[in-house]
Amino acid sequence: MTKEVHSNFQKKYGQIMDFLLISVETHMLSVLAQYWNSYFRCFELSHLDLVPTIEEYEMILRLPLKEEADDYLYEGNYLSRGKIAGLIGLSSGRSYDISTEKGDWEHFNKTLALLIYRLILFPFTMGLIDLAAMDVFFAYETQKRNPIPAILGDSPLFPEVCHQKKRGMLRCCNHFLYVWIMTHLYASNHMGYMLDPLRSFHRILVKKLEATEWKRDLSTFEVDHFTWVCPWYHPRNTIFSCGSFLNVPLIGSRGCVAYTPTIALRQLK
Repeated sequence: MTKEVHSNFQKKYGQIMDFLLISVETHMLSVLAQYWNSYFRCFELSHLDLVPTIEEYEMILRLPLKEEADDYLYEGNYLSRGKIAGLIGLSSGRSYDISTEKGDWEHFNKTLALLIYRLILFPFTMGLIDLAAMDVFFAYETQKRNPIPAILGDSPLFPEVCHQKKRGMLRCCNHFLYVWIMTHLYASNHMGYMLDPLRSFHRILVKKLEATEWKRDLSTFEVDHFTWVCPWYHPRNTIFSCGSFLNVPLIGSRGCVAYTPTIALRQLK
């Protein structure tokens, strides 16, 4: 991929490709799910209440919401696989060989973005591109519907399931949650040096621990070492409510959840 093609990919899809360079510590996320408070819809660590926000997720992906564009909305039916096949240039019933030698970067980029949506953003079904992932991707590709609210809307669903079952592993939005929580917990020594959430993430020296060790670390984490405002976050207008509602309903790819950003005021100052 040439620099020009890479630049065009990033302009269109944000920095989703950078997630491929980040290795997620799955033990950490499985332990984090144990701190999920179903009533308040937030993570409750020792003396800390925190929740991912739309504004933080926008900056992680570098894909800001725009007033003139709509967000993703599940309309009751997923699209057919044929529509996706046509979008990426795959004829029905044929195998697809992405030929970059012929300069077909347009279809290559669309296919790569779709795969990242499946692997990183909405990894529901192992080994398959889930219909939900295809639906969100198609809405963005054809209607410019921003996927950030859907990603944030899906983020609480899996800690909720893990919390209720007292077991299990987060499967949705792992990379988003991982970058978000690790930055808040361990980036206090990098203020001013982590201007890019993904490309500066390597500055955080992540320890490889077992689940019991992550449990110990999170249960004894000192609030004085917590980074309330991520180094890469820049204060801006914040969404706190929706009309007369005191919270914000978020529609993900598989359900709807009430999002209460007032819990996260200290993260957004």
